[in-house]
Amino acid sequence: MFLDTSTLIAASIYLTIEAIGKEIKDHFYDEATRLMSIIKKNINKRIGITTFIVEEEAYTVLERAVERKLDQRVEREKVFELLSIAVNSCESRLRKVLSSVLREPINPVEAGQTYISVALMYNALEEQALKLPKPAAMMTDAAPSFLNKAEIFEMYRSQDEILNSQLTNLIYNPVEDSDKMILAQAACLCKLYKETEKEICYFLASTDHHFVPVRRQRLTSRQVTDKIVTNFGIIAERPQKIFLTLRKNGL
Repeated sequence: MFLDTSTLIAASIYLTIEAIGKEIKDHFYDEATRLMSIIKKNINKRIGITTFIVEEEAYTVLERAVERKLDQRVEREKVFELLSIAVNSCESRLRKVLSSVLREPINPVEAGQTYISVALMYNALEEQALKLPKPAAMMTDAAPSFLNKAEIFEMYRSQDEILNSQLTNLIYNPVEDSDKMILAQAACLCKLYKETEKEICYFLASTDHHFVPVRRQRLTSRQVTDKIVTNFGIIAERPQKIFLTLRKNGL
């Protein structure tokens, strides 16, 4: 199981600031911590892996992530007063998280070649997003005349937006090069593991919708996630989903 930056950050941001009586934690802290508990419990099995680039990025973005959380919980004038203490605490937690994770070396030439495949995949998905049909209008036109067309249109438009949201997210929130490289490295390790192991289920633990499905109102958008499975054999999922799968399999 490959841990990306978002999962490492989620498992690291938690502290209680006694001076203000408030708790600061990442939105995904609880589920990321549950997943880490299984990794720690099975540390000899080395089921949690990452790379140097992911570790470096985690340390780099941690301060900004902590600052955003402080902004949400305390007055702005107190943010800078508390930021140094909060970052030090979360960095300590990140080091503990990484102590249970195996850092795998990466062949830079292979990673570069795989990066090209990843970039081409996302380019094709972006083009697909731009060409999405407008089924809400078609379904509204087909509805009986005695129904309220405005209400029907809004209902179908809401469903369309959710079902296609992982694709449209690529337009409104483009994939960063660093994320493409993380997926490329995860794919390189997936290929390596599958060559050396008889049977393996390879997960990418993330909270990033450039990888994992979007789920809202009992609907799921997973066009990008399915393409990652097809192209690279990687199952990208939220920490909680992976935790439940591993626990179901006795870990």
